[in-house]
Amino acid sequence: MRREGAIRAYIHHDNRLIAYAVVTCETDFVARNEQFLEFVDGVAMSIAAAGTLDILGRQLQPMLWAGEVTITVQDKLDEVRELFKEKIEIVGWDRMGL
Repeated sequence: MRREGAIRAYIHHDNRLIAYAVVTCETDFVARNEQFLEFVDGVAMSIAAAGTLDILGRQLQPMLWAGEVTITVQDKLDEVRELFKEKIEIVGWDRMGL
């Protein structure tokens, strides 16, 4: 079965940090949607903003959304699932820096 979704990366302005996120969905309609792609970008940016120790446990959902103090990645994931009424999952991510 073929999965739909997107892989997006965030490169910090000083070129010393990169993070990426892999997010799947059920339809190509959602995978190409600008709001979905903005969500995937936000996941990548949130990973970049988190410390390395924050992502070592491989649990992104409780992590804060980039630039927020009370909104989590899980909150945003719930919003995008509700918006599109599809199964949307964060299935891969990583962060590397110098």
